[in-house]
Amino acid sequence: MEELEETWKKTTKETNKLKRDLKRGQESYEDSQRKLRKEVDVKTKMDDYRKKVEAGKKTLAQKLTQIESIMDQLRKEVEENSKKITGLNTQVETCTKQTTSARTAITTLTSK
Repeated sequence: MEELEETWKKTTKETNKLKRDLKRGQESYEDSQRKLRKEVDVKTKMDDYRKKVEAGKKTLAQKLTQIESIMDQLRKEVEENSKKITGLNTQVETCTKQTTSARTAITTLTSK
């Protein structure tokens, strides 16, 4: 009978130890699962961020192309307007000379 009780205690003790080991194993497994989910979430977020960066690069490249086109247009307009201004300045100088000549002639004629 004593031997049976001894065996029973031993079996109970071993059972409790196995239960503790099983519980630790389950906790370890759950921790690993949580870590894995976090890693997957981080990877997903990184992938999303990379996609956004690529989309941003494309958008910026398009805007750069638009800006360069506009700058070319403005450069052409400035050149054209500079030529027009030079032409107008020449005309103004010619008109000023003609006006001066006309005044001189009028002054000369009126004084005679």
